[in-house]
Amino acid sequence: DVRLEDMERLFRVGDEVRVVAGPYLGLEGHIIQISDDMFHVCQDVSKEEPPPESESLQVGDHIEVLAGEHFGKCGIVEWIPMGGTMLWFRDANPVLAGDDIVSSAGSWRIQVPVTLVRRIKLPDTIKYTKEKGYDIRPGDVVSVARGPEYQRTGVVRSVDFPNARLTFLSDSDHSLIDVPITFAIKKRDANLDSFNKVIGQEVFIVGGELKGYRATLYDVASDTCTIVVHGRTRTTLKRHDVVTR
Repeated sequence: DVRLEDMERLFRVGDEVRVVAGPYLGLEGHIIQISDDMFHVCQDVSKEEPPPESESLQVGDHIEVLAGEHFGKCGIVEWIPMGGTMLWFRDANPVLAGDDIVSSAGSWRIQVPVTLVRRIKLPDTIKYTKEKGYDIRPGDVVSVARGPEYQRTGVVRSVDFPNARLTFLSDSDHSLIDVPITFAIKKRDANLDSFNKVIGQEVFIVGGELKGYRATLYDVASDTCTIVVHGRTRTTLKRHDVVTR
């Protein structure tokens, strides 16, 4: 028999681990590099159900007025005060004017109680699926379709899958903006040209039958990549099963 305190756990590249202390407490992923007593971990996509989407009305939502003076009018929400009971929306087809209608850049802005409208025509934002999780990654170009950052666009810098949020660099002022993933629309996948610099370099396989191996990256496609493990022929793998340094 051997006492537990006399044993030491040996970790290897490709091992699946969970952080149990420190600022990354709870993070799960695969070891991609070991440097002395420091591990480099590639975070896994969360296997849990995502946080529920907000059902509250947001700037950018398409709405229809259900009662009152403006019954039947439709438009896009332009402003909702924090904790307020009224909202302002841009009428898609202005016909009549009243005391609570303000002309703005060729459109009509109407004020109505929040309780008198319903959301319609949901935008095609990024959705969670059990097959792919959230189909978004750093380098993708996104546009915000809902919320205070409505119509902002930029390139994704990081994705927080467990909390269903992403951070992108705004095209307009180059600030970093954090929004719920489900408030964004993916406009374009990451530019594959940015991966050219790692072709021919060493990569780590973190999924599939070759998990744990190191390999040389040979080619990159939209969803797959071609690698060569030493002593083997070329193999095509899913991109999410391969990570760079």
